Amino acid sequence: MAQDIVPLANYLSNDFEILILVGEKNEDEQDATELLKEYPGLKVIEIPDLKRSFNIINDIRSYNQVKKIILSFRPHIMHTHGTKPGIIGRVAAKKNLVPVILHTYHGHVFHSYFNPVITAFIIKVDRWLAGFTTRIIAISQSQKDELVNTYRICKEEQIVMIPLGVEAQKFEHLEEKRKAFRKEYFLHDDEFAIGIIGRIVPIKNHHFFVDAVKDLLEENSSVRIFIVGDGFSREELELYLDDLMISHTFFPRNAIISPVTFTSWQTDIQKVIAGLDIIALTSLNEGTPLSLMEAQAAGKPVISTRAGGVAEIMIDQGTGYIIEQGQLDVYKKKLKLLVDNDIIRQKMGSNGEKFIQYKFSKQQQVETHRQLYSSL
Repeated sequence: MAQDIVPLANYLSNDFEILILVGEKNEDEQDATELLKEYPGLKVIEIPDLKRSFNIINDIRSYNQVKKIILSFRPHIMHTHGTKPGIIGRVAAKKNLVPVILHTYHGHVFHSYFNPVITAFIIKVDRWLAGFTTRIIAISQSQKDELVNTYRICKEEQIVMIPLGVEAQKFEHLEEKRKAFRKEYFLHDDEFAIGIIGRIVPIKNHHFFVDAVKDLLEENSSVRIFIVGDGFSREELELYLDDLMISHTFFPRNAIISPVTFTSWQTDIQKVIAGLDIIALTSLNEGTPLSLMEAQAAGKPVISTRAGGVAEIMIDQGTGYIIEQGQLDVYKKKLKLLVDNDIIRQKMGSNGEKFIQYKFSKQQQVETHRQLYSSL
């Protein structure tokens, strides 16, 4: 999410005075410090008590911190992103008379995260929050449909759809970065690298990914798998690999060649994508996965389960393959096809570059936000 918000704030700061409030990351989450270094002019305040996990004491403290900042900064607009910031930020803005309150759904937790009781409670809370939110921003048409029709969070006229944007120029001419990645992980020129990028948590369904690549690893010794990111499920996933007798390594701790490499979080995502040959996604629930958009911008073919707005940010059988949930055999077949067929891979990569440049430019995302802010 920070990969989208920080550049967006940077470009909007040409026309608006922007202050970013950022919560404390969990141990298994990526640190946004390196990303902020790319945009040194941004004003940022850290809220140490604002965390993803629920803790009533921390949540009250973070609310009071946000309230204090609002009273000092006196914003005309409060724009929140994410579940916990969306609750605390919007309530604090409402209580302190911020004129315009916006919230962007980068994804949602209305299915596949919690049990039915907790999920029902979260939906009720979001409906209540929507009651005093000026506009809600959806990042895909499918997400808009879910918010309006499936979960009835808000009325259609309250929603503005603004797709994510990619700074495509950052994913051009990555030959040197490809060499650097492959040198770092001991990848030879004749080896094939498949990667999955994101938090290692149940919703991302990494077990499905492992099942999908198992046969490839057994049949083709030149295939290497890279699990990029980290999360509380990593150790469980490592045990699953042990059960399947698939060798693996956690590279930050043990820098050796292995069929499966856990890289932990990476600050240079351009280098990672450049070094990989195929980027995969296996999520049960998604918003709009930026990793797939960036992969296509870099000319890489992608393969994904159908989740959230995936079908809107890639072309099935044009820039990659979209597989229905649970269809493991189909996922395996299409992944093997990509590995074995250079022509399909190159064609899909070229299509992906053109598709992202045409439909998901960062400039268009910034301009649409600028118009929305000004109109309100």
